[in-house]
Amino acid sequence: MLKSETSLGFMMKPHIGILEKELSSLTYVFKDATKVQHEHEILKDFQKYTVSLAYEAEVAIDFILVQYNVLELFFVHFLE
Repeated sequence: MLKSETSLGFMMKPHIGILEKELSSLTYVFKDATKVQHEHEILKDFQKYTVSLAYEAEVAIDFILVQYNVLELFFVHFLE
């Protein structure tokens, strides 16, 4: 197997692409939400909740990437 086929980036690329599309589509919602935010309290709550979820996703992805990098370094040194 090629290294690129076994890398985390290769395996996670479709999932990250989906997340990126979903989060970018939310920007349109937020642009509209800021216009009427003062009228609808639920939109404020929804915006806060979604931003919180985005941060949680970012932290989870960063954690996965750090673990992968540690494992990759271990195996690279182990195989040398």
